[in-house]
Amino acid sequence: MFRQVQLLVLLFATALAAPDLTELDLTSTNELVAVVQLFRHGHRTPTDFYENDQYSDLSKYWSGLDLGQLTNIGKQQHYELGQFTRKRYGKWLPQKYDKNDFYAQTTDVDRTHMSGQINLYGLYPAKKDQLWRLFTDWQPIPLHPGDSNIWEIFPNCAAYMKEYAEVLASDLYATIDKEYADVYSYLSQYSGENITTLSEANSVFDCFKSESTAGLRLPWWASKIYPEPLTQLMGYFFHAMSYTTKQQRYYSGTLLNSILNYFDDKINGSVSQQFKMYSGHDTNIAAVLSALDAFNPPYPPEYASSVYFELRNYSGHYFVNVWSKNGSNLKKISIRGCALDCPLDEVRQRLNEIVLDVATRTEECNAKTTFKTVAAENMYNKLIKIGEIERLKRTF
Repeated sequence: MFRQVQLLVLLFATALAAPDLTELDLTSTNELVAVVQLFRHGHRTPTDFYENDQYSDLSKYWSGLDLGQLTNIGKQQHYELGQFTRKRYGKWLPQKYDKNDFYAQTTDVDRTHMSGQINLYGLYPAKKDQLWRLFTDWQPIPLHPGDSNIWEIFPNCAAYMKEYAEVLASDLYATIDKEYADVYSYLSQYSGENITTLSEANSVFDCFKSESTAGLRLPWWASKIYPEPLTQLMGYFFHAMSYTTKQQRYYSGTLLNSILNYFDDKINGSVSQQFKMYSGHDTNIAAVLSALDAFNPPYPPEYASSVYFELRNYSGHYFVNVWSKNGSNLKKISIRGCALDCPLDEVRQRLNEIVLDVATRTEECNAKTTFKTVAAENMYNKLIKIGEIERLKRTF
């Protein structure tokens, strides 16, 4: 029961192995020019509870926090991530906050606002003349609202939803559903929910992840499916959201375009900030890594996971390196096969089918398209009927 789906694993199994590096290597011929950081919020309460969840009493088990709210564990995770970033870039990023050096933005969700604020505390504790209250080194730092036309928790794009339906109705994902049918059945038996899809299984996984991280003991029946094979199954769920080039284009194309444009602006001297920070969601992490072809094998991004984009100057030539932090280790990842010190021009070339501006995305998202199969059209109608878009926006 619940055997590993070896054939499916092979379809996704390109390892992301790379040496760990926690401190930046700075030399006179290796100048760091700019950094962009994208991270997921920290640990939060579940965004919803399954029917038989024994920990659904928010006042008893969650300190009275509402659904989807950042916990003290999540605050600590982001304080430590801010410290990690400070340690890595401490010799390059000024110790004192200055708006001309740094810019931060967030999606309009409580947990990302709060994660961003705590992260900024770890990154920029007040120094000397910035100290304003006895016995505290916290200082307020602007956390700006992100432009939902450039990045958001889940794409508000009709063309994307149609492509998402095509993926869920594909032979590959039909095979995944078939191979994991016993997991769906098991979840349905004990959760009190009717679990028949990846999205529905994720609602239980999310509770398990949040509750186990909070130190709550999961029900006895959870051990047969969590962490495995449920975690692996949820990797396929995240991959389904950015599986095709079109999905990647509509999910992260404008964000990647904004990052590359920022690098261009930094090179030509039209912007002063050397570090930009995005406080977002696991879906943003998965979408960006998928667009870079660096999400194999797929996985559910951890709380406070992070991706760093670095622009470097080697004797007048500009290169990009990307790093992924999912847990304690920082790993180098390739940009569609271009690994160490990928030339900026080549990055644009390799991402040519994915990056786009807001106007183009808006036009393509609203363009009328036809479904490739009847199954895909039926899947799309089902997603719309059950309000999948709004549900997913609440989930992550």
